[in-house]
Amino acid sequence: MRKSISPISPISPIRLISPICLIGLICLISLTACSSGDDVAGDEPSPTPVNPPIPEPQTETAITFRSGLADEEAVTRATGLEEVKTSFKVWAYKNTDAAQTDYQTVIDGYTVSWTANTANTTTSNTNDWEYVGISDQTIKYWDWSAKAYRFFGMTGDWTNEPYEVNTANRAYTTTTMVDARTPAALPYFSKLRYCTNNDYGKTVQLVFVQPYSRVRFMFTYSYPDANIMLTDKSFRPTDNTKTIPLVGKVTVSYPLTGAATQEAVSLSNITAKLSDLTQDYYESTDENDPNRQKWYYVLPAQDQGTYTLTVSMNGEKRTTVVPAEYMNWKPGYQYTYIFKITEEGGVELDSVSSAFTEWTEQEANHPVYNW
Repeated sequence: MRKSISPISPISPIRLISPICLIGLICLISLTACSSGDDVAGDEPSPTPVNPPIPEPQTETAITFRSGLADEEAVTRATGLEEVKTSFKVWAYKNTDAAQTDYQTVIDGYTVSWTANTANTTTSNTNDWEYVGISDQTIKYWDWSAKAYRFFGMTGDWTNEPYEVNTANRAYTTTTMVDARTPAALPYFSKLRYCTNNDYGKTVQLVFVQPYSRVRFMFTYSYPDANIMLTDKSFRPTDNTKTIPLVGKVTVSYPLTGAATQEAVSLSNITAKLSDLTQDYYESTDENDPNRQKWYYVLPAQDQGTYTLTVSMNGEKRTTVVPAEYMNWKPGYQYTYIFKITEEGGVELDSVSSAFTEWTEQEANHPVYNW
């Protein structure tokens, strides 16, 4: 039986494929091959992100505080403000230009409070001193681009809040009445803490002092066994128009711009004073002796000029002069002037020592000072 054979369709004419269509066909074949079952599970390509990822910001470092306090009885030991005060107010300003001609306020009179055993319990507390969460106070961070920072503080019993004197002198100033004869009752203020970028990120150490100085003068003898009687002792400004201030207004000024990096202290309105210091310092085993271990508590006084020591030695008057450069009394310092009775029967300045109570006292055979 013969099989029927379908008639052969006529051959269609060949059509040329355009280059664009050819490229599209090749791409389609390529995509089909990439999606074949030969792919390893989990190696699917990541989708292309619509936006590039945002880099992680640099970790911020909180500004934190600690305090130092002068211990006038033990000049080699620094103690903390918390031994006498458990809070202080702090101000902070930063200079944003290289010449430090302008400033921005960072902290404006924040209260900083001390609580034992709370160090490192918050980001803003490294040494038991905390300022965040008191009233509406918020955490502050170091600005790494700042050219300098300036910090200062004072205890709340300071009479006046700091105020800006004027925009021209760019300083914060505070003034209070001080009676140096009652040092325990006096408030505290800090020295200006000036920080450059090497200090950024570190805990800010504020060193607090009270607005007074203490002074003593004493005698030593070339021959201690010699029979010498000293009377009519007087240690005073050589200029008789000048006096030794005890009570008056103390003004502390903190520069916020420029090259000055230390606070300035000045006096005005002196209402109580001494003409001279008359009692020398000496040791005695008699605890009832009212004149033993005599210190004078005075206002911090600058530019006093020279001082003259006058004493009668077995009835004969002797004098010696202390140069003016050793008569600048700063707050928080104690000053000792030692006069030697010589074998020739004269008196001379043997040594001067000054000590800021956070540091070690210095003394030498000739006048030495550390301010």
